[in-house]
Amino acid sequence: MYERSVVIHGPFQHRPGVAEIETRWVASIHYHDGQGALSLVFAPDILPFLSQLRERFTSYRLAYVARMTSTYAIRLYELLVQWRDFGERTVELDWLREHFELTDRHRNIREFKRWVLTPAVTQINAHSDLWVEWEQHKRGRVIHALTFRFGTKSGAASNKTSGQFSNAKPKLTRADVERHARPGETWDQAETRLRRVRDAGMAPPP
Repeated sequence: MYERSVVIHGPFQHRPGVAEIETRWVASIHYHDGQGALSLVFAPDILPFLSQLRERFTSYRLAYVARMTSTYAIRLYELLVQWRDFGERTVELDWLREHFELTDRHRNIREFKRWVLTPAVTQINAHSDLWVEWEQHKRGRVIHALTFRFGTKSGAASNKTSGQFSNAKPKLTRADVERHARPGETWDQAETRLRRVRDAGMAPPP
């Protein structure tokens, strides 16, 4: 864990003007002589986010991922659970590659679809409580972003076929607005901002 790092994307309330932070998870490790134990000291830039875990952690039933053999399926499923209230998310392909920790692997879009995206979507649809579909967006001849649309398997949703999208916008509830309101925002201001985010196919920051 000491060797691992994470990139945290802004904006940050405590650091205006900073776009992103790259930091290690652990700042130091203390080994206790003769006790068979060690202590970890988390990096300072990680601490504000760890303190929010009780309120903001992503939970799901392990049974839904236990039969998945693709690491990318599990990671994509975790993202979908985080975005569940919105039912749709558009992400840059580079952002998704970074989240999947692909580094230089599967740079070719055909390889990415064959070894990463298609198995992930297939396994989520087959084994989890969610259905998911996707479409690609091109800038010129280059695919630069993907849109995921998804929901809980029930009723008409369980009968959706690949490539068929609904034009209905995900419902924005009062609980959604209260959960994602920013400090100093009125309820009306938060609702207006979140409706714009939803209509743009994006999810609010955690």
